[in-house]
Amino acid sequence: MIDFRLASAGQVLDELGARLRQQRQALNWTQQELATRAHVALNAVKALESGGNTTMTSMVKVAQTLGVIGDLAQAFAPKANVTIAELERVAGATRVRVRKARPQ
Repeated sequence: MIDFRLASAGQVLDELGARLRQQRQALNWTQQELATRAHVALNAVKALESGGNTTMTSMVKVAQTLGVIGDLAQAFAPKANVTIAELERVAGATRVRVRKARPQ
């Protein structure tokens, strides 16, 4: 399991795809069965599982169908008392000081 706060976007997509695949396989469903039940294209399921691009709508439909939609509830929930230092650390932001121009 990876720490999403330190992972690249590609790594996060790969991890989510692997987790989705595990959930599907635990139900003993094929990709086609999941696609049919979720009312999405087979290619959308394949893209999700491989860490590829797909729509948020497809992702939500698949999560609902797999019964894991509740796990997304906290994904974008506001956090109380988040410091600027924490936001910078998560975002990997670096502070750059701008020097004032010298009068000539």
